[in-house]
Amino acid sequence: MQFRYFLSCLLMSLFSCCTDTSLRPIPFDSRNFHPVNASWKYSENLELNMSYIAPPEEDWQEYYNELIGYRQQARAHLGDESRLFLDLNLRPPHHMGAGYRETGIGIDPDFAHRLNLQPGQTIRLSGESLVKRGDPVLGVQYVYTLHGRSKGLSYRTDPGADSLALPAGEGWRPFALNLLVPEFPADSFWVAPRIAMRSRAEDDDCRVLLRNLTLHLPSGGPEAGPLRRQEAAAMDRHVYDRDDLAWMRRNFVMGFVFIWDRDFYDPEARSYRVDHYCRKMEAEFGGFQSVLLWHSYPQIGIDERNQYEIFNHLPGGLDSLRAVVDRFHENGVKVFIAYTPWDEMTRRAGVSDEQKLAEVVAAAGIDGVFMDTKGEGAAVLREELDRLRKGVAIVPELLPMYRDIHGQQACSGSWAQYWGMQPYGNAFGVLHMKWLEPRHMQYQIDRWNRDHGDELMAAWINGSGMMVWENVFASWNPWNQRDRAALRRMNPIWQFFAPLYASDAWKPFYPLSDPEVLTSLWESEAYRLVNIVNRSDSEEITLKTDFEWDYAIDLWSGHPVGPYGDSLRIRAAPYGCLVFGQGRAPDDLFRLAEGQRAEAAHMLPAPDPHVQQLPVVQPLPVPAYRRKEAPQSAETLRVPGGRYALSIGHLNRETGCYPDPESDPARWWDDWLQGRHLQPLVHRQTHDLADYSIMAEVVSNRQYGDFLQSSGYRPVAPENFLLHWEGDVCPDSLLDKPVVYVSLEDARAYARWSGGHLPGEAEWQVAAERFPGQFVFNRVFEWTESERDDGHTRFVMLRGGCGDWRPWSSFWYFPGGHYPGGPQAPNWHVKFLLMDPSIDRAATLGFRCVYE
Repeated sequence: MQFRYFLSCLLMSLFSCCTDTSLRPIPFDSRNFHPVNASWKYSENLELNMSYIAPPEEDWQEYYNELIGYRQQARAHLGDESRLFLDLNLRPPHHMGAGYRETGIGIDPDFAHRLNLQPGQTIRLSGESLVKRGDPVLGVQYVYTLHGRSKGLSYRTDPGADSLALPAGEGWRPFALNLLVPEFPADSFWVAPRIAMRSRAEDDDCRVLLRNLTLHLPSGGPEAGPLRRQEAAAMDRHVYDRDDLAWMRRNFVMGFVFIWDRDFYDPEARSYRVDHYCRKMEAEFGGFQSVLLWHSYPQIGIDERNQYEIFNHLPGGLDSLRAVVDRFHENGVKVFIAYTPWDEMTRRAGVSDEQKLAEVVAAAGIDGVFMDTKGEGAAVLREELDRLRKGVAIVPELLPMYRDIHGQQACSGSWAQYWGMQPYGNAFGVLHMKWLEPRHMQYQIDRWNRDHGDELMAAWINGSGMMVWENVFASWNPWNQRDRAALRRMNPIWQFFAPLYASDAWKPFYPLSDPEVLTSLWESEAYRLVNIVNRSDSEEITLKTDFEWDYAIDLWSGHPVGPYGDSLRIRAAPYGCLVFGQGRAPDDLFRLAEGQRAEAAHMLPAPDPHVQQLPVVQPLPVPAYRRKEAPQSAETLRVPGGRYALSIGHLNRETGCYPDPESDPARWWDDWLQGRHLQPLVHRQTHDLADYSIMAEVVSNRQYGDFLQSSGYRPVAPENFLLHWEGDVCPDSLLDKPVVYVSLEDARAYARWSGGHLPGEAEWQVAAERFPGQFVFNRVFEWTESERDDGHTRFVMLRGGCGDWRPWSSFWYFPGGHYPGGPQAPNWHVKFLLMDPSIDRAATLGFRCVYE
């Protein structure tokens, strides 16, 4: 889940400035709304952004002195907001491409909510600017947020009309922008201003620095309350000093465990496969120190179940989750669960998110919380976690900022997603926040890439971590064996030298070879450790050490090495690692080297069985059934056989979709299987159908009750079966409503009993398009006979929508879309993942049958 969508809707008018004001300095913990191009900074001397500090260009010692001075200054003054300035840069990073025409910051939601801006209120934004390049234009936009949405997730955005061309020239120059809060329904929404910068020039190449940003509000207006936290000037590192969170310093490799993945759960045996999973990841990646157990998206939003209730709907419920976590612990693996703060329109838990999340963490013995779509920790969540279970790490998805490594809100680690980072010319530099706090673990991750070389290089040169994610929301994107082999060699080195990698004794890009060979050095009393990234054309490199040593071991190959004249020659292609020491090398270091020699001798299989997957172009065969006419209680529509050309259109999701039969297999990944969120996708298919009859409406509770009474059917997995009945007998008030809380297996059982089968996608769509008005749909989502299995994830395509259920506030909600939920078109479908009947059953999901 990578980007937020903002709907432009209104334009503002310019009004005269207010004269009676109270000052509201904008706090530094406001977050940039574009993850690139906007950075808070303390230093103009170093080239840096929130992600990386640029590597040295010429004089390394001068560069290193600047690094040390910057770290000392930041640690001494990180809580002093007056020293910060905002750098807005419209030159797009190389991976973002052209067209990145705007950047800026969104005001912190807590700050913005307490401003309590009212329609028609006059306000002013002031500050100082320093134009570095181009012709910048500064403006203010307004983000509308529903009342009661505690996370401040926006509903839509007004682009704003008020703007100010910032003057160029030497030195800092004051500016002031007069604003009028637009008209909006204040009984439903509150508004938050955000600062945006664009360029007047067509080339969009523009950069400006801003400082002392202040909002001026009418002093007679509503009280905003205290808007700035009173913090000490020095950096507060107490979260990193805690012994109960010290395990994060060794947590270098985190695996993404998708609960629908067959490696994690066996649907036939209805059993979790934790031991199998851990053994497989040990063989392929050298093992994980932690896993992120992902349980909600992309299914959340199918009904009113919230992210916490889903745990109760897992096979075996919360007790089984606790057993799963215990089993991971027995394998030496810590467990994170995901928290989705955008989940605000499902059923409320009756307590705050922070309290409910902490309760689940404590009940299941969870070790960490992953903050989906967030870039920061949370002080309130930290308090709740500490109250119920000590030692729980917080790791957000987005890149960290200064506030995210400081004080009670500090997080133990964060992702370093390639799309949200700001790399330099060599694709990476010094991880900014890890430089300021080396105990902050960052995980390089590019979920859709098929080559993870750049991520591995960035992690290796920074002594930081990796996120292994192969089942990307049911799109199978395996690591290739070259990258897996590299991680298997990095993993034990990271573990052995974990305290060193988490120390201040780091000299990034220390010059030991030619500029194409990147080396970082970590020093302690016992060792000098050098991580190597070789980007030259030669597999052999020469290193010249400027320090004394008695032994050197090539930890990439596992062999001792000696000097060659005044130099040291080793093979590093493209990675390497050397450890130097005085006296005799300790035995445990020799054991590490022995393991590395064994790994270096490991032959890579051809072909590679790990990357294989089954095709999903065609659905699995329809289960056998006893053909007969439709039951008398079912009104049916007769559809003549023939050849039908169908067009299926929908917005793609991160789950991807199945390829059309006539499509080019070489394009399957790019065009179909890879998830592209909210991108239009059109299937064009031809189907030959025999004559058939299809139910005009979905099966009702009355009809399903007749089936149960006649057949004696009892599901193998009884959890949540007909949950809406609240007992063994359907209430009279529900008899003629669609039956729901039935799994695919439950629906097939009814179809077999009645002598029919579930409709295939083509059968469903042809009837819906042929009989408008008679074919009644959009009462519930509907099962179809379209099951597919790529060997990793099982899924079915659902048809229709649920007209009474529209969780429109977030496009992440099932079934996805700018305003998801509600009725759907006859030619629409959505991918629904299968795990187990207990969790597959939903309050909005029913079915109808087809007969000969």
